[in-house]
Amino acid sequence: MGSEAVFMSKPKRRIAIAGFSHETNTYCRDETCREAFHQLRGARLLRALGQETSLGGALAACDELGYQAVPILAVTAQPSGIINHETYQEFKSEILGGLLENAPLDGIYLDLHGAGVVNGIYDLEGDLVAAIRSLVGNDLPITASFDLHGNITQQMADVLDGTFACHQYPHIDMHLRAEEAVRLIGGMLDDDIQSVTYVATVPMLIPTTTTFGGIGKQVLSEMLTAESEQGVIDVSWFHGFPYTDIAHIGSCIAVTTESDPLQAERIACQLALMLWQRREDFRPLSLSAEQAIAEALAYNKHAVVINETSDNCGGGAPGDGTHLLSAQLKAGLEKVCFGFIVDAQVAEQAHAAGVGSTINVLL
Repeated sequence: MGSEAVFMSKPKRRIAIAGFSHETNTYCRDETCREAFHQLRGARLLRALGQETSLGGALAACDELGYQAVPILAVTAQPSGIINHETYQEFKSEILGGLLENAPLDGIYLDLHGAGVVNGIYDLEGDLVAAIRSLVGNDLPITASFDLHGNITQQMADVLDGTFACHQYPHIDMHLRAEEAVRLIGGMLDDDIQSVTYVATVPMLIPTTTTFGGIGKQVLSEMLTAESEQGVIDVSWFHGFPYTDIAHIGSCIAVTTESDPLQAERIACQLALMLWQRREDFRPLSLSAEQAIAEALAYNKHAVVINETSDNCGGGAPGDGTHLLSAQLKAGLEKVCFGFIVDAQVAEQAHAAGVGSTINVLL
């Protein structure tokens, strides 16, 4: 009996739930090691049911379809530097081992990010899904949901049966997209749906772009219109993650259809061309710290937020920049609150002094 036969089960539908999510900033100097990852296994993973997370959405869809969710391993860490090679291999081996131990299975759902980079492996997700596909064979449905800031490739899409990036930024629909990913598994199992995905990559890096206004909202509207076409399963816009210095970086459109590769290619290329033609609309207006403070002082109607995005911990940066604080001090601002600076020594000083104290610090 071949490995593919081992993984198919009847009649009970058993869907494995696993994940590896990390947004890797390759410009960060520190490696990301095992202790940085939040790890969910067994009953702890199943407790995500009811949460508006990717895992919660996948579990909800299994519940809705009457499938048994089989927890394997899901790990996630805050955005940070390149993942330690040994750490990745340990988690990868546990996921593969868990799939083998829990066979037979009817499908696999993966909670992925899309911007993972390991020391020596520049496409974490591509490496992981290829290993899973090699283990379980070509007949078992495998779908995944992604962060829209992922960097996806055609090779990755060819291994998966569906690539569902969240549509919204800020990310408010990750659970909904995970539900769709699991429902596609259901369609493949119960309705004999056969899917195909085409990825059209655009050679540009776009800044963090909201989908609740401006160009981001306009592109999303075009995507959803295309998604309503007969035979289309999903249209995903991967904005890409510009702080990952790898060969396959860039914004792209991934279109999944029911057994029609030409339809998938046509729609993906049309939307990718639209992105390229409107590339200047994504160019941000960037101010120096001094310019931003001057504009804030000239505006006297409401409070003003100055957002320094280049040192954003949410994108894997260290968060230790002092230039904006320095500019505020030089400007003599009084009614101002500065968000944060990552500095462990100053934090220790503050804790030692106690709440309400005023201290002098060296940043």
